Amino acid sequence: MSSINRRIFVSSLGLPALPLASKSFAAPSAKPLYIYVPAPPGGGTDMAARALGQAITKQQGRTVIIENRPGAFGMIAAQGAMRAPADGNTLLITHTAAILLPAMQRNLLVDVTREFQPVSMVCTSSNLLICPSKLGVRNLAEFLDWAKGKPDGASVGSFGTGSTSHINVELLKKTLQGKVTHIPFQGSSPLLQALIGGQLDAGFNERATMLGHVKNPAIKVLATTGESRSSQLPEVQTMKEAGYAGFEPAGFIALFAPAKVAPEVVADLSSKIQDLYQDEGLRNALQTLGFTPQNASASGLAELISRDRPKWESVIRDSNIRID
Repeated sequence: MSSINRRIFVSSLGLPALPLASKSFAAPSAKPLYIYVPAPPGGGTDMAARALGQAITKQQGRTVIIENRPGAFGMIAAQGAMRAPADGNTLLITHTAAILLPAMQRNLLVDVTREFQPVSMVCTSSNLLICPSKLGVRNLAEFLDWAKGKPDGASVGSFGTGSTSHINVELLKKTLQGKVTHIPFQGSSPLLQALIGGQLDAGFNERATMLGHVKNPAIKVLATTGESRSSQLPEVQTMKEAGYAGFEPAGFIALFAPAKVAPEVVADLSSKIQDLYQDEGLRNALQTLGFTPQNASASGLAELISRDRPKWESVIRDSNIRID
């Protein structure tokens, strides 16, 4: 992909216009802000990055350039951000899997947990457990009973090996005492199509991808992961409500800066990102995309990672998830 195609100015995104916040940033920087994204245009992380970038442009008047660098489990984007000058003008937006890679892969090209530092949370996104309607089950309990009675177990898809979706499949496998075959896909869209086409018994897919498809008569939403129900889908119970613990941690999308960026620069960036959430424009944009807006500061993001990372890694070890 050419550099022209990679560099997509946020001002031409076509997202809904965001109103100016009452509290503006300091004087606009003369330099653009580059945000490296480990996904192609149209993916969940990319959509969140573009909504964030447009909010920065509206409130600060600063040019934001999205650098889409998919591949190598997010390492290509991380490498790109690391190679830029450590002046705070280049950030990495990434997701939960980036901080879990050290538990799944040896000889990492980039260890985000060591070579980057938290700047700010952007949003969270839970997974929805979905099955084809043709199974004839009405709820999670009926699906689990159906799966337990299937001689060869249930085929359950994820949107990628090592993803939060994969980890949730492994938790479901434990619930069903091993009667699950994990089927990984290369992204949430192929998983969605397989579910609609009835090629799987079930799948955990990201809410942002599924939000526009939950009324499709070909699929049935059984439950959501996370601590609480989604405001977009209040009728869908959580796995915890249904009596199945362990599915509470939600996947996150967050901003990171290379470790060499000065602490005072990171603190300033974090503060300015927090200001964006004082206006409902960014919050509404993220919710429309299917995310739950979260504006944790650099320290708040670090605390969340410290709290949830051991839970994810425990499942990774118990399930022997490897992507080497």
